[in-house]
Amino acid sequence: MSGDNNLSQKHFGLSRPVISRRLCEKAGKHNDQLTKAERWLFLSRFDLYGKMIAYPDSLDDIEFDKVCGRPPREVLIRTIKAMTGLSSIAEVVRDYWAPDRTDKLSYGGLETITMGWWTFDTSDVYAVDDDYEDDAVAAAAGLVAEKLRPAEFAFENAARARFLLPETTENEGEDSMPSLDESQKTEGELEELHEKHLAQQDAKAKELKGVLQKQLEMELKAASEEDLATIKELRARMDAEAAEDAQEDDERLKEIEELEMLEDTEAMDMDED
Repeated sequence: MSGDNNLSQKHFGLSRPVISRRLCEKAGKHNDQLTKAERWLFLSRFDLYGKMIAYPDSLDDIEFDKVCGRPPREVLIRTIKAMTGLSSIAEVVRDYWAPDRTDKLSYGGLETITMGWWTFDTSDVYAVDDDYEDDAVAAAAGLVAEKLRPAEFAFENAARARFLLPETTENEGEDSMPSLDESQKTEGELEELHEKHLAQQDAKAKELKGVLQKQLEMELKAASEEDLATIKELRARMDAEAAEDAQEDDERLKEIEELEMLEDTEAMDMDED
């Protein structure tokens, strides 16, 4: 594989690239202003989050949902059907996106949407914590996703706000979350499903990595010398900005520790009094 990715390794190295919070903020809020080199940098992560930022329109619905932290497509469809009788988020938005119609969603439906379209049963089996080296990249990808489908996110925010209203919580327990097949399975069966899902996700991640590596390699081969030269400058800038990020993190941690020490001292003084 390494022989097939000489240019990507030459320009971006073997490990996941350093990307500063400053660039992530630009990528999320002003994605259209990213340079070629900056898009290649995100693409060189070889994952969905980098793909979303580098080429937002290139993701299919399954990939889009995963970036948004939603359940796998088959599970998502089953959840929506059990909750509303509909077949997609787009249909739910179409039928319920208005204040007077959002109110018609059940307590369990509002709770499910608030949890990102998960139920307690499905999240235990299918929710996978991605190994982010930098949560700022995931946050930037989320902002890009929101700009692509603003109606979906606006609806989710409205449903979440409705769910958190005092009058809504008073109805807790009247309508539970959708009941899916997972709720009827034994602990052993659920564990088997979970392990199978993890294996499938690993296989998909490896396949995607290979596809994105080939794409980046092709783009670098077709790039001008001027474009390639900007990569070196960009990586040097990322190292400098990442060092600033680390310093800010250290200072923030120090402030938190000092505040905790002050609170402990004040608590001890009150106990002595």
